[in-house]
Amino acid sequence: MESKQELISNSGAFIDFVRKLQPCDEQIWIRPLGPQKWTIKEVVAHLLFWDQYFYEEVIRKIVLGQPLTLTEDIDVEAFNQKSAAWALSRSKDEIVQAAVSSRTAILEALRVIPAEDYTKEYTDADGARFVLQEFLVENFGHDQHHRGQIIQAIEPAGSWKT
Repeated sequence: MESKQELISNSGAFIDFVRKLQPCDEQIWIRPLGPQKWTIKEVVAHLLFWDQYFYEEVIRKIVLGQPLTLTEDIDVEAFNQKSAAWALSRSKDEIVQAAVSSRTAILEALRVIPAEDYTKEYTDADGARFVLQEFLVENFGHDQHHRGQIIQAIEPAGSWKT
């Protein structure tokens, strides 16, 4: 199992990655990642919106000692469509700023949470089991999945360094 510091470090890697994307031309940001795929703008906004959701419904609640309000009843498709529409109405700089700000808020909150609370079992709004450590490992995998898609779209040969 990953330590609190490793989990925070892995979560923070997203900030460095997004900042490295910022100098890319706006045309790259609006290039689809593949046939029937989102653009870089949409993917970064997708991660940003989920960060905001998890911050409000989980991480902030843990910090405040309140019940989690995370639910499986969220309409994921509508949520993702909302993030994509938002992205296409914003500049890459606005998206980078929002993504960095949102992930920074998460990192600051994670630093406050005691290490033993990372493995504590919580109950979400649906009564399901929730463990912060497991969630953060899964979330890092989600970050990595989209990071790989973006890198492949920017430079298919794979020599783009992150």
